[in-house]
Amino acid sequence: MFKTIVTHRRPHFDEFVAIWLLVKFGEFVFGGISQALVEFWEEDRLAKSPKEYEQEGVILVGIGGGRFDEHGKQNAERKMNMCAATLVAKELGLDEDDALKPLINFATRRDLKAAISDGARFELPEMVKTMYRVNTAEMKVWQWTFDAIQAIYDDATVFYERASQDFEKARAYSIQNSRGKVPVVVGTSDVENFSKYARSAHGSRAGIVIQINTTGNLQIQTASRYRLDMSDTIRALRVEELKLKRYPPPDNWQRFWDELAREENIPGCPEWYYHHEGQMILNGSLTKDAPPTSLPIQQIEKLVQIGIDHRAFAPSRQEVCRTGRCTSSDDNRCPWHSWGLPRCRTLRGEIPVPNSIRPA
Repeated sequence: MFKTIVTHRRPHFDEFVAIWLLVKFGEFVFGGISQALVEFWEEDRLAKSPKEYEQEGVILVGIGGGRFDEHGKQNAERKMNMCAATLVAKELGLDEDDALKPLINFATRRDLKAAISDGARFELPEMVKTMYRVNTAEMKVWQWTFDAIQAIYDDATVFYERASQDFEKARAYSIQNSRGKVPVVVGTSDVENFSKYARSAHGSRAGIVIQINTTGNLQIQTASRYRLDMSDTIRALRVEELKLKRYPPPDNWQRFWDELAREENIPGCPEWYYHHEGQMILNGSLTKDAPPTSLPIQQIEKLVQIGIDHRAFAPSRQEVCRTGRCTSSDDNRCPWHSWGLPRCRTLRGEIPVPNSIRPA
């Protein structure tokens, strides 16, 4: 039975990752390791070989030239391009685990090559060193780092397991805009990382993800690489939500239209929050409560498609619209009139031609 894990004084991040891996996943190979004590030794305290220590129930990590020491001491060659975390992962068969690979690869990169960016001092490997410099006890650093690594793993597990399960049940299709096809995913999930999963290579590299929560709320998130402008979609969503509440028509349409694409919320429509920088439309989120939308998902999907394709016009009038004229009038309103889309207002000469619809 293994009862002790030993590493050197002031261990680095990669040794902490290695010890965490042993504690969390090593029980089936090293019995008792999940309950083992962690100790920090000076090199000159080592009086036996790694094999002898293991026979006594002691595992050496990053010290002593054993199986989990890449430094190559005690007549052993240095293990090139490896670190303690890599060695433990391979021993336990964890090196191909999708939820662990990013963590292990990061620990290896940071161990083999010192961070050079200014922001790196706020990353975990450098924070460990910072805590030593301010005389934080090694055990306290280990406990703090253990909790951080565990949170990273828990988050990754949700990403790869729960998010992937919900993704398998989602609908996927493509819609068109002036730049080409945009992949869309529509799915029900309460997993925070669902949208991230759908937009990643593990999902379908979606450009737009409509995530429906079991509360009835939903979020529309986009991938930055598609450079989508969701301002027309938020205009239409807010107008249609207000219509369901039987809000009277505005006294000043121009002012109303200018207000529709405002960031965050607008008066009378707490359902829809617009995040301009991220091009996200949120009907509630983890940080902001909102009443669930009353709009059916089919209508929301249609408004998303209309919003991102600035060449689209109301089907009943599109042939005339594309000639550069608007036939909407007080007596014969276009069904899209109330949305105040810039493409339509441009045809009526109310605003300059937006860059998004200028000829190439």
